[in-house]
Amino acid sequence: MSSGAAGPPGRPDELPWDPDRIDDDVLALMFIACHPVLSPEARVALTLRAVGGLTSEEIARAFLVPVPTVQARITRAKKTIAAAEVPFELLPDEPEVYGLLALFELTAARFPSRTGPDGEAVLLEDQDRRLWDRSAISRGLAALGRVAPSPVVELNRAVAVAMANGPREALALVDDLVASGRLPGSYLLPSVRGELLARLGRTAEARAELELAARLCRNVRERSVLLRKAAALA
Repeated sequence: MSSGAAGPPGRPDELPWDPDRIDDDVLALMFIACHPVLSPEARVALTLRAVGGLTSEEIARAFLVPVPTVQARITRAKKTIAAAEVPFELLPDEPEVYGLLALFELTAARFPSRTGPDGEAVLLEDQDRRLWDRSAISRGLAALGRVAPSPVVELNRAVAVAMANGPREALALVDDLVASGRLPGSYLLPSVRGELLARLGRTAEARAELELAARLCRNVRERSVLLRKAAALA
């Protein structure tokens, strides 16, 4: 698969992966981990662990569940695959396949713009969109056949609403999520709320939310970004 992303003038288009190489054993493992003999929760956990290399702790934080729950899902998934003697085959009619493809395409499309020269995180609004792979975005949107409702999806929708209609309408959506208590302990909620409050000029509240997000965030680079934004509001 070719990137299709065009670098800025005077800078070669360098990708952090080889677009023409996909190891067969990795591809086979990916499809086996996503086989419908497993529950959707088990497929996600096993794919992220076996293919993506994430730890059980990282997966648990992403899905807001206890670590033992993730470990149990992975263990049961392995036993189920072994007992069912799952073969390597494609499943083009399964909606999960399209969903996974859309996730890969839309995530990979922004790889060249997501980090700066020193590896620091680049916020979405500051990314050089000339580096985005437009062909990957088109393929991802075409493959996206369904949306699974979740508090994280709703939070992302609030971000989109903020960019389209302004921060006030988006803040109402985020406040509904806060009131529902569906994202306990997640740094994502206060980080988005802090950004929206800052755009509304409610500086003190925004700084408090961003500082809370930084305390909850376990990623060093993301925590640094949050603290930097909070300090800018002082």
